[in-house]
Amino acid sequence: MQSSTFKIISVLLLTLMSVQSHAATTGSVQGYVFHDVNSNGTDDSEGRLPGFTVVLKNLEGTAVRMADLTSNDGLFSFSDLPFQKYLVCEVFPADSKWVTTTAQCQEIEVSEMNAAVMMSIGNRPRLDTDLGCTRSIAEWTGTPQGQLLFKFLVQDPTTITLGTNKYNSPQLISLLTMPINGNALLTLGQQLIITKTNIMATASGTAITATVSNADTALAGLSMPLGNNNFIDSTTVEGKKMLKLANELNRFNDGKAGVPICQ
Repeated sequence: MQSSTFKIISVLLLTLMSVQSHAATTGSVQGYVFHDVNSNGTDDSEGRLPGFTVVLKNLEGTAVRMADLTSNDGLFSFSDLPFQKYLVCEVFPADSKWVTTTAQCQEIEVSEMNAAVMMSIGNRPRLDTDLGCTRSIAEWTGTPQGQLLFKFLVQDPTTITLGTNKYNSPQLISLLTMPINGNALLTLGQQLIITKTNIMATASGTAITATVSNADTALAGLSMPLGNNNFIDSTTVEGKKMLKLANELNRFNDGKAGVPICQ
């Protein structure tokens, strides 16, 4: 009896070891591109888009799988992927008539617990009002489209210079969402970030060139309050000069200086 029991246990152990040795170590990513008619970033049973380019990258931004064009049903897929995190990125040609309504690159993880990742990417037609216009701080930081466009424009290693110092995307986002609390240095810095971002987004900066130059001069040698207490009181002479420049930049960013605000 004991011998029989031992044999049964041995068979079960061998079976278990065999199953474990053949456990999956790779997975897949499947998804589709849809026509986001209402631009809300969510597929509300909207149409699918064929012929769009999707690339799989590692977290360092290097392509690990060549581009996959979406099928007639808007589908794309990447298979036999080792378990790890990836970036699924949509790539538009320079003359594309479309823009994304979801993140340009979405981070996903293929793992034993989630070996078949499913996802979607939303696009809408590019409008004339997407270009040559300005956006306010509230638009850049408080709306999904503004946030996505900002991350697309100011992605590593892109930086924006404020005065004589350069700031990368995470630092800029931190500055833009930081409460002013009477700090004229931060007030001017925020408006200068937005002005330079609007110009990067093809808004004409001709009318504001002198003010941008004066703002950089005012900030020269000064660091924005990232992790320290750099502060210039807005009631001081220096602070009032900074506020005056910030107000001029704010007029430009709000579409009141000859360049229309984006609709």
